[in-house]
Amino acid sequence: KAAIKDGWAKWGKFFLKNFFGETEHGLACNLKNYKALKFYIDKPSNTLSVFAYEPLEIVNPALGYKIIYELTKFNYNLKTNLMYVEGLSQYTSTTTTKSQRKQRKINNIRIAAYQGGIVHFMKSLYNNTLKQNNYYVVFSKIVEKEVQDVVVNQSYLFKNNTGNNLPTIKRKKKVEILDTVQLSLKQLLMRTDTVNSEIVKTISFPNRLFIIYEAEYESQTYANSQMRAAGKQQTRIYFAEGANSFVLSKYGLYYNSEEVILDGYMGYEKLGEQLPIDFEVE
Repeated sequence: KAAIKDGWAKWGKFFLKNFFGETEHGLACNLKNYKALKFYIDKPSNTLSVFAYEPLEIVNPALGYKIIYELTKFNYNLKTNLMYVEGLSQYTSTTTTKSQRKQRKINNIRIAAYQGGIVHFMKSLYNNTLKQNNYYVVFSKIVEKEVQDVVVNQSYLFKNNTGNNLPTIKRKKKVEILDTVQLSLKQLLMRTDTVNSEIVKTISFPNRLFIIYEAEYESQTYANSQMRAAGKQQTRIYFAEGANSFVLSKYGLYYNSEEVILDGYMGYEKLGEQLPIDFEVE
């Protein structure tokens, strides 16, 4: 299948927005060798795929890293807005300052980017420290509920000169029902295995997880995109159809990730907020 002609001109901005993210740090990222990218559209599935024919050279000045990223998969379904990205990354710090004050400043920026992110959450889940790390997690499910809506009919209001006893219409509306029991690893752990001398944990749950990171508010940019006031960071995690589990490592990496859907703030934060996999808060 032939690549899209002038693919970068047509889809470059879209790719950068969804690859780096629209956070302050994501928007500051710079892709040096964008010409290595080729763009393809699969019309039957309405999916944009992007391939890189050499490792991508990325600079994230906000977090102080140069990143070599081997992009192995980038698929974006233009109908469902579901995206899947897969790749291998190598980070090199670009901060060479001898000033302790400046080093503390960049470290604080990195910590703020890390905490509340998907890797921090997954490590907290693996280590059974969700509550200690400010995560409020409960089960959630979507149900259909019958509601009555008032029919606003200007002619009716004029003739009756009243706002009482307005006509109504019944309709079904999808609503989210939240459980009240705060979860820990115990309720989500299916089993523990050892793979290549590493302990991995299989996580499974019904419906979805509703997560609030209570230590940090959403950015105003994100809140504006949701057309509401900024609140504490919220994320919902659920499985693609037919899936019901994922395998989790101590590094916060989760396998069969193509079947795991992040809906909310953790999905909003993308490569622009990510750090080396061995990053730890000192």
